Amino acid sequence: MPTPESMVSKAESDKETRETEKKSWSQEKVIEYSEIRSKKEAMLDAVNENFRDDPEREEDLKEMINDWADLKIKLFTDRRSWVRNPDKETE
Repeated sequence: MPTPESMVSKAESDKETRETEKKSWSQEKVIEYSEIRSKKEAMLDAVNENFRDDPEREEDLKEMINDWADLKIKLFTDRRSWVRNPDKETE
C-alpha cells in the first residue's frame, strides 16, 4: 500500500510531466497535412533544381526532406488521434 507521501510525490511528478509536455506542444509549430505536402514538394523541387551536379548530396537532401515530412505527418496524425479514438490507449 502506497504511503500518502509517495502518492503526493507521484502526483507532483505527474503534474510536472504534463506541464513539460504542454509547454513542448505549445512551442511546436503546427501545420496542416496539405501544408506539409506542399512544403515537401517545394523543397524537393528546389533540391532537384539546385543540386543536379551533385547527385549524392541531392539524394541525401531528398531523404532528409522525406524524413522531415513523414515526422510532421506523424505528429499531425498523433495530435488528432485522441479526438478520433478517445478510448485507444497510448503506447
